[in-house]
Amino acid sequence: MTSNGSPAGEDRWTSYLGMVVAVASWGMLFAALLLSYVLLRVQQPVWPPLGSPPLPLGLAVANTAVLLLSSVVLSWGGRKLGRGGREEFHVALQWTIALGIVFLGLQLRLWQATHANGLGLTHIFGGMFYVLTWAHAAHIVAGLGALLWLVPGSRQRTYGPERRARVMMVSLFWHFLDVVWVVMFVAIFVV
Repeated sequence: MTSNGSPAGEDRWTSYLGMVVAVASWGMLFAALLLSYVLLRVQQPVWPPLGSPPLPLGLAVANTAVLLLSSVVLSWGGRKLGRGGREEFHVALQWTIALGIVFLGLQLRLWQATHANGLGLTHIFGGMFYVLTWAHAAHIVAGLGALLWLVPGSRQRTYGPERRARVMMVSLFWHFLDVVWVVMFVAIFVV
């Protein structure tokens, strides 16, 4: 039983359900943004529109690799935690946070490069590019906040095989952000 009288399993179920609902709502937000992008794109005879500066593909590829690596590291840490590897999880958490910060730094560099190349908000392509990537970056900041929220418990080795619901919820959000970025990357930089 927890302090409020409910079984601990019920609290975990409620937390999980809450996170699934939250991820679904964020998924709808990004789906709406991506649908707007697709609709604008199919209405144009040429995409990106003529006169649009090229996007820095190398930075986007590096950013994708960094975010994918952060998810791999977090998954590895979560598996280790499930087997009692509190130290391994703590190291994985620190690396995930560091990689998230690197992602934001590369994203900032990507925006600087696109702006320097002449892609602005008033341009239909630029407007959608910035709205999509800024919305994602804002969620990355929130994800970093959630990862940082885990640090005190990780440092004190509070989490373990029997106590990792928070870790699972934050991991679910972080992996969701990874999937969203990959879909955005393909839609904006590849297709």
